[in-house]
Amino acid sequence: MSKSEFQIPESFDGSVRLFPLPNMVLFPGVVQALNLFEPRYRQLMADVMADDQLITMALVKPDNENLSMPVPEIFETVCVGKVMTHAKLENGTYNVLLAGVSRAIIVDELASDTPYRQAKVELLTEGKLDVDQEEGYRVELIELFKNTREVESQFDEKALDKLVSDRIEVGQLADLIAYASGISPTEQQQVLEFTDVRRRVEYLISKLQQLGDKVASSDGSPRDFPPGFSLN
Repeated sequence: MSKSEFQIPESFDGSVRLFPLPNMVLFPGVVQALNLFEPRYRQLMADVMADDQLITMALVKPDNENLSMPVPEIFETVCVGKVMTHAKLENGTYNVLLAGVSRAIIVDELASDTPYRQAKVELLTEGKLDVDQEEGYRVELIELFKNTREVESQFDEKALDKLVSDRIEVGQLADLIAYASGISPTEQQQVLEFTDVRRRVEYLISKLQQLGDKVASSDGSPRDFPPGFSLN
């Protein structure tokens, strides 16, 4: 797929199909593997592939009472993703690679006769930093990430080398590190909600420093993680 294929279609009217999860936040620039097995999400996937190929990931609010609700509350800031590849298995489930494309905010959850939830969203844009700010934050983020990744990170060496060598904007760098560094889903959600890049980076720096303190006080034993993500 070309970069243009990871863009929101020009015909996009703000209507999205929601895929809420209690433990995962998608970011623009990240490719996430998903397995869709519930009947409602099999239907979502069939409808997605017949239409705009967009799935919007939302984080379910984490309190136990909410998690037990038939329609749990979700955070308003979400990430619109586009299906990169998919495979329908013999049992009817789907394996999907979903590429994060854009932050968005839910302005209205729509009444629908589909088994899955739908919403109206507005796409969010972010500001820019000047060159000196970009470089200073880039160096600090990468250094902090290197200090924590042995215990906390989903990055492998190849992905880390690519991250360091690619001169991506520091806002996307923060997103990638937030996704992979081992901070909690609610902390990742906070990173997603910051469209102000400076505030996003400074918040993430504080969380990486906390992770660094945990690493320094641990015995250094590596943790097991699921396979790492792809850089989009």
